[in-house]
Amino acid sequence: MIKEEITFKPHGRFLHKRNIVAFFTVIVIFGVTILIGYFDKDIELDPILWYLMAAIFPTILVGWIIFNVLYFKSIQYKIEEHEIVIQRGVLHKKVKVVPFQSITNITVSRDPIDRIFYIGSVKIQTAGYSGEKTPELKIEGITNYNEIYDKVMISVKLVSRITPLKAEEKLPVEVLSTDIIEIRKAILQEFIEIKELIGKRKH
Repeated sequence: MIKEEITFKPHGRFLHKRNIVAFFTVIVIFGVTILIGYFDKDIELDPILWYLMAAIFPTILVGWIIFNVLYFKSIQYKIEEHEIVIQRGVLHKKVKVVPFQSITNITVSRDPIDRIFYIGSVKIQTAGYSGEKTPELKIEGITNYNEIYDKVMISVKLVSRITPLKAEEKLPVEVLSTDIIEIRKAILQEFIEIKELIGKRKH
């Protein structure tokens, strides 16, 4: 397990990624709005509305970027001896704590933009979330994603004392314990004796 507490934050490239996503999202929405207004003859927009839209979309973009900066500064990851703690939130601080013993799945994820910025994410699921599509915890925007993955995996193995099975492996069938077998033999013997007693009485 981790003997020393590790505290870290996402890399600055993660903030750049979020801002780029915000920029292109606003541009696409603004472009689609202009195309609809230009080609759809049934829609007649007053020039003032065009000016308003031209002012609104940049305002949305600036607001989104400010939110991204605040959100980025709020994120803190902590790997302790027995658990992982993730803190984030702008208006409402959220703290998630997951013990290593409850972790069921760990994966490294990198989308195309992550590859451009040389960052990645470590996704973590627990027993209660094993059937969900989204991970319960996500350590995102880090450059040392493989190192963090290894640290968490080692801690999980040490806590559980078993090595996680590969996807193609199957759990072995449990063998009945000696006590259960002996109990079944005793029950069977009792039935035999009862049957013999009933047979003797008939005679």
